[in-house]
Amino acid sequence: MNRPSVRGKDVMAIRGRKNKEPKISMSSIRKLARRAGVRRISKDMYNNVRELLKKFLEDNLFEMIQVAEYAKRKTITTSNVLLVLKRRGQTLYF
Repeated sequence: MNRPSVRGKDVMAIRGRKNKEPKISMSSIRKLARRAGVRRISKDMYNNVRELLKKFLEDNLFEMIQVAEYAKRKTITTSNVLLVLKRRGQTLYF
């Protein structure tokens, strides 16, 4: 029995990719590191950076959602982001 295909590509293989979590690309991590002044990056560091960024975003987004819900809004505003970062001691200036 043949597997269904779309334009010569295996449909099951295409579907399998959708279930994966989106990753931050190596080039994106490299750009962030360059901006921070890093010259060289070990290959082992990419996964560590992905994990740290994911944890940072999860923690901050959780608090931002709480702030928005407290204000009876469904939209997270810039002021919510600034407030949460200020609470965590990571003040962001414009």
